[in-house]
Amino acid sequence: MKKCNWSAPGPDRIVNFWWKRANCLHAGIVRAFQVIAQSDQDVPLWFTEGRTSLIPKPGEFSSENQRPITCLNTVYKWFTSCLLEPVNSHLEDYDLMEGEQRGTKEKCIGTTDNLLIDRMVCQDSQRGPRNISMAWIDVRV
Repeated sequence: MKKCNWSAPGPDRIVNFWWKRANCLHAGIVRAFQVIAQSDQDVPLWFTEGRTSLIPKPGEFSSENQRPITCLNTVYKWFTSCLLEPVNSHLEDYDLMEGEQRGTKEKCIGTTDNLLIDRMVCQDSQRGPRNISMAWIDVRV
């Protein structure tokens, strides 16, 4: 598993380091993941719970100058990681992913990549007499 050992845990408070070393639990976790993936029922709420904290942005500290970050339960992050490979294979086999898609794409940090590209385009447009038009589209099914 490629998860960082000490990344922030969610409400379960169990970091990846301990999940990786609990070898006696791995077979049971695999069976539980299979049941969850094949079930028509909703997953239990505790499975998808997160802990949200406010992180101060640079500048003067105020209630408006903070951003939320949510840490999900580690076991849920492992589950979604297990789904990543078969989902990516399906998308690739049937050519279902747009080439321009940034989020949820392997080897692409969607938000960071998009912000860097936006910054580069804006800086480039300021270097010479150019017009610039930009549009952002968020598509949901």
